[in-house]
Amino acid sequence: MKKNQPLKIARRYVIGRLPSFLFASGAVVTGTHTLFGGLSPAMASQQLDLKPGKTALPDMALASDDGIISLSKWADRPLVINFWATWCAPCVVELPMLEEAAQILAEDNIMLVLVSMDRGGQQIAAPFLQERGITTPVSLYDPKAEMGRPVGLRGLPTTLLVKKNRAEYAIHTGPAEWNDKAVIEQLRAYLLG
Repeated sequence: MKKNQPLKIARRYVIGRLPSFLFASGAVVTGTHTLFGGLSPAMASQQLDLKPGKTALPDMALASDDGIISLSKWADRPLVINFWATWCAPCVVELPMLEEAAQILAEDNIMLVLVSMDRGGQQIAAPFLQERGITTPVSLYDPKAEMGRPVGLRGLPTTLLVKKNRAEYAIHTGPAEWNDKAVIEQLRAYLLG
């Protein structure tokens, strides 16, 4: 018997059973996402689970496509700040929805900012966004989690809703359908109210 034979048998067994498992119900739901992309039906029209920010929002200077930018540059506008990474599947699924939400929210002077947590920073995230046609949100890069740590980032994706002049902010952890009407209205109510 070869040394790796049990592993090969186990792989064959699992892979042989995988198609019937995957297609028995049409798609596999893993958390809030389906295996084949998109959010599960349970996420449709879901309200955001907002938790108040516990610490002061740091005024960080982060790299952007146009050089170093400080968040205080946009103090006169409400912000939606989404922390994401190229390796985070739910984050990638959200990107087109965030693109659409950014365009909708711009009508109310609400700015959407993407903060990449990829260790490779701009060199990894910028081409990734360009390949997917994500252009409306402002992109910042935080490869050392300098902004994520002070706000208590616990996982990705995480989104901060920051009121004008950084008066207060709320945190939503997890994915959402950002272009959903109910979610857009919740964003407007919190940020403009």
